[in-house]
Order: sequence, then structure tokens, then C-alpha cells
Amino acid sequence: MRLADMKFYKNIEDLPWKFKYKIKRLFKKLDLSLPQLDDVRSHVRNKEWVNAARALIKYYEMNRDISWLDYPEFQRKRDYEEELDDIFDDIFTFQTVREKVPRTRKGNLDWGYKGPNNDREFGFFLNRQHYLKVLYKAYENTGNEKYVRKFDDIMLDWLIYNPRPFIYRSSVQWRTLEVALRSKVVWPYCFFGFQNSDEFSETTRILMLIATSEHATYCKRYVVPRGNIRVMILNALATMGALWPEFEDSKDWIRFAVKDLTEEILHKQVYPDGAQKELSNHYHYVAMSNFEHLANMAEKGDVNLNPDYRTQLEKMWNYHSYNIRPNGYGLLNNDADYDYVRDSVIEASKRFNRPDWSYIALHSGSSVPTDVDNINTEQPEKKSVVFPWAGHAILRNKWDPQAHWCFFDFGPFGTGHQHRDKLHLSINAYGRDLLVDSGRYYYIGDKWRRYFRGTRAHNTITINGHGQRRYKKENNSPIPNQKYRLTDDYDAILGAYCSGYTGLIANPEHIRALIYFKNKYWIVIDRVLTEQPITISTFWHFHPKCSVKLDNKAVFTADGGKGNIRITPSLDLNWKLKLIKGVENPEIQGWYSSEYNQKEPNWCAIYNADINPDIDQSTYFAWFIDTSKDTLDHAAISIRKVFNNQKEDEIYSIIIKKESIIHKFRYSFVHNEILS
Repeated sequence: MRLADMKFYKNIEDLPWKFKYKIKRLFKKLDLSLPQLDDVRSHVRNKEWVNAARALIKYYEMNRDISWLDYPEFQRKRDYEEELDDIFDDIFTFQTVREKVPRTRKGNLDWGYKGPNNDREFGFFLNRQHYLKVLYKAYENTGNEKYVRKFDDIMLDWLIYNPRPFIYRSSVQWRTLEVALRSKVVWPYCFFGFQNSDEFSETTRILMLIATSEHATYCKRYVVPRGNIRVMILNALATMGALWPEFEDSKDWIRFAVKDLTEEILHKQVYPDGAQKELSNHYHYVAMSNFEHLANMAEKGDVNLNPDYRTQLEKMWNYHSYNIRPNGYGLLNNDADYDYVRDSVIEASKRFNRPDWSYIALHSGSSVPTDVDNINTEQPEKKSVVFPWAGHAILRNKWDPQAHWCFFDFGPFGTGHQHRDKLHLSINAYGRDLLVDSGRYYYIGDKWRRYFRGTRAHNTITINGHGQRRYKKENNSPIPNQKYRLTDDYDAILGAYCSGYTGLIANPEHIRALIYFKNKYWIVIDRVLTEQPITISTFWHFHPKCSVKLDNKAVFTADGGKGNIRITPSLDLNWKLKLIKGVENPEIQGWYSSEYNQKEPNWCAIYNADINPDIDQSTYFAWFIDTSKDTLDHAAISIRKVFNNQKEDEIYSIIIKKESIIHKFRYSFVHNEILS
């Protein structure tokens, strides 16, 4: 079948027999007992299939209810103008990659195309078809029928050349997630939105109805067993059931989805502290927004929900709100991008009546919302917060764009989209990011993917050049209270990685204590337990906009008028320090990715030292991390073990010298407490 042939399929009579057979089967899937389908039922009884199809099309023309388009996911603002011309030239931009999609010898779009990088993500986005909403928005704003005509051509192209497979296919066209996303958002949005246009052909309309039923069946049959993808598929199934009540199975789609989504949010995917178990900020938001879509449907009367469902959803938003950076961006951890989240938090604060969230958001970032006078605010009781099931700590000194902010990961691996980065910390201070997570870059399984998800792309340690192994995926209980201590003067967090390092037979352990003295500085105490000689490497990754310099064994940023940071190690080990930026050989190091498919060089300071267990099986060292709006002066830190009884405690004395100030204190590893 050639593209030219498709031009003759604008009328139902012109369709090949296999599509007419599908039309006949469509009526078996409709609830023809519904009074509003009387005309359809009459034609079906007389086996007048074409007339029945036209009666069904007429029914949807006369019953154009689009009130559900008020859902937030349909109203997200985008700049559509730049995309319009590209779409008419078969050019699409997905995750910053702009590419012309080739056509096959038959003249249709190559729906299996994976883009210039042979990345399945490009093919996935092509088949999610969110760009079709651009055509609807253009039509809505201008009334120009050419946008409907283009939609009809693209839609008919897809429907003709991508028949539903008889068994599951993981292709970019038929992976269940893509099936769910296009049928949940794009298809109903355009189907109802174009009802009044003559350029929306009857053939495309009837084939979309057939495909919607097929998509719902496919989603229910091949829903994945876990993760944010399961949530999206179930949400799509519930949405299709609510938007297409004319299908006989629509109520079953809703029941199935509501039952499983309730189980997912209450018992399977979300910790009691609100964190989604994949522990990626990006996929936390994906799951949360899909869970909330079902809650919105419940408010409109489309479904009934367990009251605990909304309570758990509020906890998810609470996690999302309290990890916001002083600049309005969220966490960059595991497979995530550097996403601006402040506006979404403000809107959520209104929906859930949480003035503490709005206070956090309004004191993050530099701009002020136009309707700020209509937003209720209330300062949170505590500034620092720990999510004990997720093992995520957010430490800060105030609610202000210039605040100190630190993220520390001392929790489980996560159930999906994980990086091998336990005990990593990120720091934002005085209006900018200083110590960073390197990001995700992309999902192609090559050396770059191995780097960005590996240990050496994070602010933690490797041993003999080897990174962490996969470790415990999820917690069955919260991290004990003694592992984190939040006080008015300081915050102390204690974490341990004990799952070994790739390529090593022995099992060295890394224990890290992070102590934040409010309004002052951070102290990191590292212990490495080993039974054989090893070489440790400690990594500190700086934001690409930081100018990084060395001062003997210290590393610091020197950017006038901006937030700066200085990292000084204790000299208990013979550190060999080097700065690396944007290299690929002999191994990749010094790269940062704030969004998918984008990377840029950044400075990485690497401290290498040898450890001999014959001297001391428990080797310890410390780091003094200071930040300032101005230039940072020289500082020194020393650490000394003062008491060691493994059955009771292990106490260290730390001395910090900064200018004329000397700060001495003792820290207990067992009690995670400053003693003096």
C-alpha cells in the first residue's frame, strides 16, 4: 500500500476488506444497549456496516464533551510555533534531538526509525505522538483547516501501517508504554478536539475508535509488573474507560486500573515517607502525576477511590516539595534531569491546602508569581528533613534563594533507573550549584551510559578503580533514628555501603558521616574497612559553571561575586590530587548532563591514596567543606581516633582551623552524635 493510495481512504467504502472486517468487529465491542446508540444499533441489526459506522461518527459529533481537557496534563504550556513548520516537513524534535524522519518505499513515515543516534527513545517519542497536540493547538488558535488535514494524514498513516500485533511486541511502536501514552492523552485530545472539522476524515475517525479498543485490550493484557511504567499504563486504561464509556468493557478497564493503582500507591511503589521506590526524582514526578490523574478523575465523579489513596498522594507531593533547591529546581539523582519544579509545587499547595509547600516554593528561585497575594503560606517547622524509608536527607539553613542546601543519599539502590552512587552528596549555596550529580545523559547501552550511572560520576569513592555493585533495592523498614540527627545547631547523617565493589573478591566497606553545622560548613568523615591493601579514589564533581583551582591538597572555586566552595582533606593519608575535565581516555571523566541527550565538560577533583590494612583495618579520613559568597581562605582539618571499643563505640576528635578560629568537637559513630 502506497501513500498515494491512502488519499483514497478518506471514505469508509474505499477501505480494504481487512479494515471493513475490523469495523464489523468494532460493533461487537460497543454497548449497543445504550439509548444514545439507538441509530447505531438499528444499522447493525440490518448489517448495514457502513451506515452503522457513520451513525457512530455522528454520535460523537453531537456529543462533544471535552470538559476533561481541563486536566493539567492537557494544559501544560509549550511553545508550539517552532514545531509547526517542522511537522509539515516530517521533522521532529525529541529530547533535544531534531531529525527528519525518513519515509519508506511505500511513502509512509518510517515509524520504527530510532533517530540519528539509533536510540530507541527517539522511536518511542515518535510513536507517543505528542506532537499531534501541536496541530490541535494551532487549529484551535487559528481555525486553519490545514492543521487538521496534516493531523489526518499522519494519523491515518500510523493506523494503516501499524496494525495491532497478535502477541506482545517490544518495538518502538508497540511497547506497552507508548500504547498507553498516545491513547491516554493525544488520541482523545485530538479525536474530540477535531470533531467539528470536515478535514477530520470519517475513515480516520472510525479507525481511531477501533484502535482505541485495541489499545485498551493491549494495555490490560500486557501491563508491565512494576515501576512508573505500570502506573502510566494503568492510568491510561482508567482514562480510556472514563472517556469511552460506549465500549462494553469500559467499566472493567476502570475497575481493573483503580484496583491495581490503589495497590501500587498504598502497598507497592511508594514508601510511607512519600518517595516513589525507584528513587529518581524524575520518575517520582512521573508516577505521582499519573497517580494524581486518577484522583482528578475521582473528583469529577468518574471513579471511586479509597480515601487513603489521596493521603498517600499528598505524601508524594510532600517529598517532592521538601527536596526543592533554593533556586527552584528539584533533585538531580539517578536517572533524572535538572527539572524546574517550583511552579508545580505552588499549584500542588493550592490543591492540597498546604501553605508550608507554598512557603518553600515562594522562597525558592528569584522570580515572584503574579498571583502571590492569593497564595497562603506558612513557614515549615524544620528546615532540614530526612525521608527515612528513601534514605534521602535534605539539609539547609534557611528558606531563601541564597540558602545552604545539601542532598545526601544514604538509602537503598532503588527499584529502577538506579545509579551506583550510595553516599553521594550534592551542594547548592549562595544561589548556585557547586557539588553536583553528573546526571543520566541517555539510555543507550554504551561507555557513556556506564559512566553516568557509575560510581565515579558521583561524589563518593571507588576502590582499586572499581565502583559499587548493585545493592539492596528497597527498604522493608525505615532507617533507624540514630542514623540521622537534626538539631538547631547541627545535622548529622550516618550511612554505610557494604555490598562490595565490582571486580574485588574481598568486601571493603565504606561508612560516611555527614555533619552540617548550621550557617557554617559541612564535615564529611569517611571510614573504609578492608582486609587487603587497596587504593581508594574520592571524587568531587563541580558544576560546569564553576572555575576550579588547586591550593596544595585543597580544591576550591574562584568566581567573583558568586557562591564558592572549598574542599580540604585531612592529611592522614598521602593524597595524590588531580583535576580532570571532559576527557574520554583512558576512561571517561569530567562530564555533566542536565537533560537527556545533552552533556558538557565539568571539573572533577580526584583524590587517590593507598590503604594498608596491616597498619589499621579501620582507616578514616575527613573533609572540610566550606562555602561563601566571597573568596574562601585557607583552612585545615585533622581527625584522630580517641576511643575504640567495637562493642561500644568509636569516637573521633576533629579539629578545624579556619583563619583565627579553631573549632574542636568529638563525634560518635555508634550514636551519630557530637559529644562536645
